[in-house]
Amino acid sequence: MRTEDRLATPARKTAWRVAAVMLLVTAISNFVQILLNAEGAASRLITTIIIDLVLMVGLWAGVSWARTWTLWRAGAGAVLFPIILITQHEYAIAVAQFAVTGGVLLILTGQSSTRRTVLSSGLFACGILLVLIMPFVTATVGAFKEAHSERALLTKGYDAINREDYAAASNAFNAVLEMDPDSALAYNGWGWIDYWQKQYEHALTNYNRAIELDPDDAGFYVNRCGTFMELQWFEEALADMDRAIELDDSDYQDFVLRGMIHIKLHHPAEARADWETALKKAPKGADVSEIKALLKALDAPGGEIMS
Repeated sequence: MRTEDRLATPARKTAWRVAAVMLLVTAISNFVQILLNAEGAASRLITTIIIDLVLMVGLWAGVSWARTWTLWRAGAGAVLFPIILITQHEYAIAVAQFAVTGGVLLILTGQSSTRRTVLSSGLFACGILLVLIMPFVTATVGAFKEAHSERALLTKGYDAINREDYAAASNAFNAVLEMDPDSALAYNGWGWIDYWQKQYEHALTNYNRAIELDPDDAGFYVNRCGTFMELQWFEEALADMDRAIELDDSDYQDFVLRGMIHIKLHHPAEARADWETALKKAPKGADVSEIKALLKALDAPGGEIMS
């Protein structure tokens, strides 16, 4: 008896038709998804429905090629779905899904015992391999995502500014803005680039945008203050330092800077108060010689510091 005839037993025919019904149910389920709202996946689902319906008809008729292709089509699903589970660290469920689905598929497709043994061994080996390598794949993907995350790109951009590599900094901040068009830190970074390249008007535009997006970051006001100083807009610079210190008065150097602005505006008493505060707030071991020199110059006859 030929293999094809030996396999065509009533039990096998029943198994094939059960598989055909399962394919029909899958096709109906996919069609319902399209009706409910699966616009983005409509073309993929339609293709899947057509394949499943063709295989269903072939299985119902007991055609050998339909049994073979059903095995490979469903077997691929039995492998891909565990991959998704493994990436979600559901290793036990992935192995169970793989074993159960693979076993059921091998039975329903009605292959010969030899072919079932070969295919089941191959599927099992693939499953074990997946379990072994997917943690490493997941870690690699995670590291790649972290390296290209918004935080990593921002760090890369600011480091590039410190190296005066403004092209690299621009690329990093642009990448951040592609990911998040409302990244205040990226606009602040662009403000730095413009500042160090002496494009002060552009720097103001970027600092303004950063402050608009995050009005409670004291550093943004300090940075914009520096730009106002370069433009000799001292009233605006003083307003920014007042706001920065209101938000965060922990940095003694902010008081030094505000004192310098007061000198530019001919406010010696206010400058003294800020520099004395800076001395009190300076951490132990900090170099405060500049502050002491400023106070000494303020007390010098003739008031050279006010000139």
